[in-house]
Amino acid sequence: MGNLTSLIPTMSSYTNGNITISYSSEYSSLFKAWMPFGEGNGWLCADGEKTKKPFIIINLGNVFSIGSYSIKPFVVASGGSYAKSWNVYYSSDGLSYTLLHSKTTSLPQESESFEDHSAGGIKAKYLKFEITDSFGSYGWTGFGKLKIYEFTPANKTLILHDGEYKKWNEGQKPIDEYVSTIPPLTSNTSSSVGEAFGDGYTVDYYQAFDGIDSTIWQGDKPTVGIIGFKYNKPLCISKYILANYTATTRFNPKNWTFEGSNDGISYTVLDTKKDVAVVNPSVTESTFNNSQNFLYYRFNITNIALADGTNRPHVHEIKLFEHKKESGIPSQWESVSSTSPSSTQFLEQGMGSLSPLLDRRITTLEPMPMIDKSEILGVGETGKVFSKTIDLKKYFDIKSIRTEVK
Repeated sequence: MGNLTSLIPTMSSYTNGNITISYSSEYSSLFKAWMPFGEGNGWLCADGEKTKKPFIIINLGNVFSIGSYSIKPFVVASGGSYAKSWNVYYSSDGLSYTLLHSKTTSLPQESESFEDHSAGGIKAKYLKFEITDSFGSYGWTGFGKLKIYEFTPANKTLILHDGEYKKWNEGQKPIDEYVSTIPPLTSNTSSSVGEAFGDGYTVDYYQAFDGIDSTIWQGDKPTVGIIGFKYNKPLCISKYILANYTATTRFNPKNWTFEGSNDGISYTVLDTKKDVAVVNPSVTESTFNNSQNFLYYRFNITNIALADGTNRPHVHEIKLFEHKKESGIPSQWESVSSTSPSSTQFLEQGMGSLSPLLDRRITTLEPMPMIDKSEILGVGETGKVFSKTIDLKKYFDIKSIRTEVK
């Protein structure tokens, strides 16, 4: 476990900063040895050198821990003659090389894909890629692309406490909140959430869910109306807000039921409102008990402020909420080992960060009662003596101490 970082920048020549590319031979200026690390088709050795184990050497400039490399063996415009198998060697001085491994590509012929190989974190300043077998019938061979990655071990920590190596598991705070379930709509259908529905003077049902106070849904019948939302998946709605923002309050809903259904035909009444005060603005926020998931939710409006046989119900905004409630997980210490941990234990179970464990913060402690030690007074001495021992190992600093007599 750790981080992999690319070691070789984009090359446009044989040298870039500390990086230098050398080689056994080149076919032409179109297939130079630096091209696997930059622009171009890749590298090809000279014609006739294919069976002489042609190679590329990368001088990294410094010793690095090599984590892996990615290789695309196929060389475009090579006539299908490119590396099939290769050896990888490493060195710290460029003179004495050690074999890392021998590989044969698992990719189909002329594949444009890369394949990845681990280098196991070997320490190297020089890497040598030597071709041992090739595709194609021509006298040349080579590599298409190469990427080299440095391995940086993860920085992990364990705390030795009471004879055991431990890690701190940061807990999670409990969740108890109502979450809005419908984003502002710009049409009746939202592919991520669902679809607004109802009856209406126009079919712009979404205007009750668009987040704009000045737009309205208007029923298509006097006094009564239906406006609702069908979700893509069943949800448990247990709170809503129904709002009207207009000085013309005669269209405001006055009586309604809020209902849920899974087939759009048979509905369960979840909340009932009657004789809601007609004011401007009129915002009704209602929380109710509901433990069922429904696909459909609707407001079934049965009366408005002025039911004269012509006025239709208006609604400016509707919001529907789920109740999210999750128990918290307490923070706690976990024992990893009672002996010196192995590298695997550090990597797999060590703490990546000591924050917030060792974050310093000012805290006011709860009052601590003191113990009456008046018995230490000598003969003839008067008064009271109180004592309290403070464990200074528990605190980085003590800013102030205050005593209070009760």
